[in-house]
Amino acid sequence: MKKFIKNFKIYKVLTGLVCTALLFGTLLGGLFSASTVIAQTEKPILSLYLLSGYYYMDIIPGEPLKLYLELENAGSQEIFDITLSADVPANWVVEYSPASIDYLGVGQRKSIEAVVLAPSDESRGEYNLVFIAEYQQIRTFSNTVLVVGDIPGLWQWVGLGLGAVMIGGFIFLYRHFNRN
Repeated sequence: MKKFIKNFKIYKVLTGLVCTALLFGTLLGGLFSASTVIAQTEKPILSLYLLSGYYYMDIIPGEPLKLYLELENAGSQEIFDITLSADVPANWVVEYSPASIDYLGVGQRKSIEAVVLAPSDESRGEYNLVFIAEYQQIRTFSNTVLVVGDIPGLWQWVGLGLGAVMIGGFIFLYRHFNRN
């Protein structure tokens, strides 16, 4: 039994030393750089940004709405033949100016105008639009939410007219009965 306890203590000490060596080896391994370096290939990084203020907007059905985007080549390689498209609700139209981009150099940015047109019979609600820029198999996107609200109509003008008549009536009654 004494031999077992003595061996157990030795194994316990050895296990502690091995764990300590592994811990210090891991910590010291981070201080020294590896002797081999992995080569990275050049690759294009395409980014599409919707300029600020256009993330949540109102749109009137049947009337065009201009939005401004910016396309950036943040990679280390030139990009050619970028196509622009959009994922929009049914019957919505998005037209870009320019319609496509032939060349975008390293670190270069290009402004893009997108004209969005909702159908004139579109119902109220929030609609998500996704703007897409694509180069070979690299795809980037930006999105926005457009809100279709009530269109000013006859009943809104009638309500405003009734409100104005009531305010005028209160002013008349106040002045008429407030004379001493």
